[in-house]
Amino acid sequence: MASKFSKDQYMFIPNIEDSVTTFVRDWGIDMIFLSGGEDIGTDKSRDNTETMLIKYALDSKIPLIGVCRGMQMINAFFGGNTVDGGETFRKRHVAHDHEIFFLKKRRVVNSYHSRKITENSLGKGLSALGFDSVDGTVEALGYKHVLGLMWHPERERDIDKDTADIIINHIREYGK
Repeated sequence: MASKFSKDQYMFIPNIEDSVTTFVRDWGIDMIFLSGGEDIGTDKSRDNTETMLIKYALDSKIPLIGVCRGMQMINAFFGGNTVDGGETFRKRHVAHDHEIFFLKKRRVVNSYHSRKITENSLGKGLSALGFDSVDGTVEALGYKHVLGLMWHPERERDIDKDTADIIINHIREYGK
């Protein structure tokens, strides 16, 4: 993935909760990427930090991309929630590729999540951009300069051109 995004510089943001807004502003960060990880509620410091980052991105109108847990955090910020997927869901979504419809195209994506977002649990104002082809769960969401993906493009040996283009175009369209 680095070769496709090599012109961009990045920095990891520490879980510093209330200080994170000052940190991001002082460093001139102009895009935020929320990565995957443990379930929401497992690490309160991370949850609080990411909530502040989402608010900062929205207030500053800078691109925000959330992957897996990052998408779930965005959904929670907008008042949505995740639902335990259950055993059948986990068999299809934890460490398995599966087919989705994303922006009206079929694609096969990786999956590592045991929790799901349904249309009924989608946060207020968010648009569902992608759905699982079998169970209809939300696999991608959007709102203005916010993009959420439940799959992990960063875990692919070679990121597919469509996903790279979606991310790059999102950054170009909403970046300063």
